[in-house]
Amino acid sequence: MIKGLPKTLSTSILEEFVIGHQEAIRDELLKECFCDIAPVRRFLRGDKDFLLGVKGAGKSAIFKQLITKRIAFQNPKELHQILVPIDQDIDYLGVKSHLSTALESAVVDEDIRMRFVWEIYILYRMIVTLVESSIVIDDEDMAVINPMQEYFSFENKKPSILELITRANRTIGCKLDISHTGFPVPDFYIKSEPNQIVQAPKTDVRTVFLNLAEIQSKVNSILRRNNAVIYVLIDNLDDFLAREAYDAQRMVIQGLISCVKDYSRHTYIFIKAFLRNEVFHKVDFEKLGGAEKIKPNAVDLIWEDRDIRRFLAERLLYNIHKLLGIDKFSISIEEGDLRKRPFVTRLLPRKLLKLFGIDEHEALDVTERDFMCRQIITTFMPREVQHFDASGNPINGLDLFEYTQTHFCLANSRATPRAILIYLDKLLQVSDAYYADRLYPEIELNEEGEYPLFLRQHVLEAYGMLQKDMVAYISSAVTHPEWKERITSLLSNIGRKTEFKFRELRKLIDYDEQDQDAKELLAFLEHLGVLVCENKSVHLPDRKYHVPVLLQKNWVEEKGVGL
Repeated sequence: MIKGLPKTLSTSILEEFVIGHQEAIRDELLKECFCDIAPVRRFLRGDKDFLLGVKGAGKSAIFKQLITKRIAFQNPKELHQILVPIDQDIDYLGVKSHLSTALESAVVDEDIRMRFVWEIYILYRMIVTLVESSIVIDDEDMAVINPMQEYFSFENKKPSILELITRANRTIGCKLDISHTGFPVPDFYIKSEPNQIVQAPKTDVRTVFLNLAEIQSKVNSILRRNNAVIYVLIDNLDDFLAREAYDAQRMVIQGLISCVKDYSRHTYIFIKAFLRNEVFHKVDFEKLGGAEKIKPNAVDLIWEDRDIRRFLAERLLYNIHKLLGIDKFSISIEEGDLRKRPFVTRLLPRKLLKLFGIDEHEALDVTERDFMCRQIITTFMPREVQHFDASGNPINGLDLFEYTQTHFCLANSRATPRAILIYLDKLLQVSDAYYADRLYPEIELNEEGEYPLFLRQHVLEAYGMLQKDMVAYISSAVTHPEWKERITSLLSNIGRKTEFKFRELRKLIDYDEQDQDAKELLAFLEHLGVLVCENKSVHLPDRKYHVPVLLQKNWVEEKGVGL
C-alpha cells in the first residue's frame, strides 16, 4: 500500500481530476505521463523505419513528443538532430487521379511513379528545412540544392503532396535506362517550363534535368560536414480505405515504403513513417524485394498488460501529486508480493536447480514497477469489479486487472491508451455526478490504504457508456452509405451469440455467398475491430469469427447497473 496518504479525502477532488485527452495533440498530460514502453525504446534507437500500431495505440503521441523534442532518437555520435515533420492528410484518390497527368514518364507502374513523387516531396521539404536552419551551406552546395526551391516555389513552405503534383509550375518526368542486368531502371528528372498562367516568349522556354540522386547525396554531405542528421517524420496516413480508394491508398503507401528503401543508402538522412498495421500490410512486398527485406525494419507498438497498468497508474499518480499535495511517497512490498524464487535457491549449483525444475533465468511474476502501478491504481479503484457475461448473467468479483486486460480490446486483443482514456473520462462523469448529488461527502482511507472513490457500480456504468460510444464511433467511421447500413444492422443484431461462421455473418449483412463486396466488407469489419477471425489460413466459407467483449451486447444499458 501507499504510505502517507491522508486519512480522509473529499470527493470534491473529482471536479479537478485530470486524466488527459484521447487525441495526442490535446493531451495536456502527455509530457508528464509519457510511457517509454519497450516498442517505443526500440523505435528510438533509430535503426527501424516504420512504427506500426492500431488506432489509439499512441503513434501520434510519439510523433508529438519527437517534434516537441521531449524525446529523441539515439545517435551514436551525438549528432545534431534536425526534424522534418509531415503530418498532412492525403487525398489518396486525388493523388491517384492527377498522377498520370502530372508525371511524364515511360514508366507505367503507378507504384514506381508514386515513389518518385515521394522522393521529390521529401527532398523539397528537407531542403526548405535546411535552408531555414542554422546549418552552414556554402555557395557550391547551394548551387546544387537551390533549383529544388526554385522549381517548387510555394508560398506555403509545407505544401501537401497533391499540391506538389497539381500546383507546381513544372512538368515532372522520368526516363528509363537499361541497367547491366537488363531491367529498366527509372531515371527521374524535372522538366522546367514557363508558368502557364503568364505566357512567356518562346525564347524563355528551357528544359532542365535535375539529378535527384545527386541532390540527395549533396544534402547528405552537407549534414555530414555539419555533424547533423535529419529525420523526416511522416504521420497521419492512418485511415484505412476500402472500395475504390483501396488501390489508391495501397499505391501511395507502397510508393512511400519504396522511397524509404531508396533513402536508406544515405547515412545522415532517415525517414520514419508512422502507419497502421493494416495499412502497412496492404502493400505488395514482392514488388519491394520481399517481405523479409521490409518487415524487419518495422516496430509494432503493442501495449502489454503491464504497460496498460503503467499508463493508468501514471495518470492517477499525477492526480495524487496534484490534488493531494504529495511530492514523495513510499509503497510497502511484502515478502512474496513479487513471487520471487526463494533466496536459498539462488545459492544452489546450476545442476541442482535443474533437478528441482528451477530456471535461474526465469523472470519475476510481478516486477517492482508493476507492483507499484497496481498499488497506485487500487488506491482509487476497487480490486474487484462487476460485469455481465455474453448471455446477460451478472458476474461479481472479477479481478480488476483481469478486467483491464480483457474488456478494453477490439480485434487486436490488446487494450490501447485511447480506449483507457475514453473509459476514464466516462468514469469521472459517473462518479462526479454521484457524489455531486450527495454534496461531495468525505471518504475514509481503509485498512488496505485505499479510498473507495470509484465504486463498482460506477465502473460498470462507465463501461456501458464506453460500449455505446464505441458502436457510435464504428458507425461514424463508415462513409459508404450501403456499408454503413449493413454494419449498423450487424452491430444492432449482435446479441447473446458472439461467435459466427462466415455463412452466418453473410446472412446478417445480407449478402450472397459469392458476392465480392461481402468479402471486402468483412475485411473492413476486421480492420475496424468489430470481428476477429480465428482461422485466417482456411478458405473464406470455413472461417470463424468472434466479437470482442467491448462490442458485445450492451447489457449495462439494457439492465442498468444494479446487480
